[in-house]
Amino acid sequence: MTRGILAKPSQNSQALSNAGPPSLGPKAALPFSVADSNPMTEEQRAEPVSANQPPVSPEAALKEREIAIKAREVSLTARFQALSFVSAVLGACLAFFGTALVNWNQAAANRKLEEMKANENKDLERQKLEGNLILTFLADKDATARKENLLFLNRAGYIHLPDDLVKDIESGEQLVPRVDPNAVFGPPEGTAEPGTPLADLNRLKNRSEPPKPADFDSSVNLERMLNAIDEKALDQTRAATIQGYVLSVKKGGITTANMKSADLAKQDLNVVVAPSMQSGPSERVICVFTPRFRAKHTSVGDDWSLTALQNTLVGKRCKISGWLLFNFEHFRQSANNPQHSGPVWRGTAWELRPVTSIEPGE
Repeated sequence: MTRGILAKPSQNSQALSNAGPPSLGPKAALPFSVADSNPMTEEQRAEPVSANQPPVSPEAALKEREIAIKAREVSLTARFQALSFVSAVLGACLAFFGTALVNWNQAAANRKLEEMKANENKDLERQKLEGNLILTFLADKDATARKENLLFLNRAGYIHLPDDLVKDIESGEQLVPRVDPNAVFGPPEGTAEPGTPLADLNRLKNRSEPPKPADFDSSVNLERMLNAIDEKALDQTRAATIQGYVLSVKKGGITTANMKSADLAKQDLNVVVAPSMQSGPSERVICVFTPRFRAKHTSVGDDWSLTALQNTLVGKRCKISGWLLFNFEHFRQSANNPQHSGPVWRGTAWELRPVTSIEPGE
């Protein structure tokens, strides 16, 4: 029987087996590298591979990819919302600053308009004042006095006459006519019907001549005026000087004595005087600056305007002189009237009206 398959190995085969693999020598190289035989990427080589890690199925890989896509969508949505918020904030800031800029421009325009109106009103008031001064001084019966007074007002800057007119007045080529003072402020009785008690009262209110030293009653002071109740308590043909604290200076408003004029330059200014700044209505005396005397004092440099009197008199103890007057129109509002009715805002119906001089104190 043949034993080819189980034949004993030959001696050469045995020798090769005992000698091991053949040596390639120090400079021998393999015909391929280990890296070339491994198809894994660099990232895959960097990841540790567990010997027991099961292979990833296609379904799991697809699921992971879906999760990654959703995570990216969430991230993009968050970024979009953040950008929307920032845009909204920037829009609000721009709207705020835009509105503020528009408001500031409007306020600046309004201020400029108010300044223009104020300047126009000042010019108008100055023109009215100049007109009143001119008419007041042109009421003098003496032609020489009218001329000198007019030139004095122009030199002092109270009025502004054209240079050619000034030269004509100085040379005598232009005569200065006389003007009736009633043309400026109206008749002394105002709009009251002549012959009535109100007409007589208005004539006393509109006295235009200052009292002489002999006209003053030295026995009259603030306390005596507050105690004077009726028309017979004092003499309306006399003048007086009182001292007290000025509580306020207010517009007299539209009255019959002043032709019911709405022009402040032709209205009264009421000065409230009392023994102290804490005095109540029952201790208050009214002193009235009439338009006729205000114009006269303005012509000699005294500022008897509403604002000037408020700034210089209120809160100070002052010495005030003027004609005595019993104003029966406000007798019912006087505290010393036993039959007073309505709101009581003054101590007596007796007034200094018109005020002819005032000395502010401390």
